[in-house]
Amino acid sequence: MEVVLTERERDLLIELLDSEISEVRSELYHAEDAETKEMFRDREELTKRLRAKLEGSALREPVVT
Repeated sequence: MEVVLTERERDLLIELLDSEISEVRSELYHAEDAETKEMFRDREELTKRLRAKLEGSALREPVVT
């Protein structure tokens, strides 16, 4: 699947993902049980991978992920 994004759209998505990473870290810190912590760790890792894909796409024109 390909998604073509403008630079502004890509930048906004990166900003939103950064916000999500921060929020997930806070939730992870406050999580009490192992299952919930694992869920937040998985979500953080997935969000970081998405962000890395978008950042890597800055090298190509048009932006495709």
